[in-house]
Amino acid sequence: MNPTRRIIAALAALTFVWCALIVSAPLCQGLVGTNVWSDNVYAFFSPVCHQLDDRSFHILGFKFAVCIRCFSIYAGFLISISALLLRRGVQLRLPESKYLLAALLPMLIDVALDTVGVFRSTSLSRIVTGSLFGLVAPFFIVPPLTQALRQLRIFPFSRGAVLHAGNTE
Repeated sequence: MNPTRRIIAALAALTFVWCALIVSAPLCQGLVGTNVWSDNVYAFFSPVCHQLDDRSFHILGFKFAVCIRCFSIYAGFLISISALLLRRGVQLRLPESKYLLAALLPMLIDVALDTVGVFRSTSLSRIVTGSLFGLVAPFFIVPPLTQALRQLRIFPFSRGAVLHAGNTE
C-alpha cells in the first residue's frame, strides 16, 4: 500500500471512530440510561459543538453528541475519505483554495444569515452546507498531511520502515 493510501486509510478509520463516538452517546443513553460513557462522550464533544437539542439528530429520543451541521461535516468527510480509499492509484495534489472557499461559503452564509435573523437556517440547510464542506475537506488535508508525515518520518512509507521521529542518535 502506498504512503498516501496508508494515510487515507488511517484518516478513514479515525473519522469512523469519531462518528461512532458521536452516535454512541445517545445509543448508550437510550439503551442503558444515563451512564458514565454517554456523559463523558457529551462532555468530550462540548468544546467543539454547542450541542443544542433542537439542532441535533436524535436516536432513541436522545441527541447526538454534536449538532446536525457538525455531524454532517464529519459524515461528509467520512464519505469522501472512504471514496478516496476505494479509488485506485490515489495521487492527491492540493487543490486551489478557491474550491475550499466555495465549499465553506454556503455554510458561512447560512450561519451568518441565521445569526443576524435574516433567515432561520433549517435542518436541511445545515445538512447540505455541512456535508458540502466535509466532502471537500479531505482534499485539503491529505496532501499537506502526507508531506508533513514524510518530512517528520513518523509514518512508515516503505516496507520494513521503522517508526521514528527526528534523529535516532
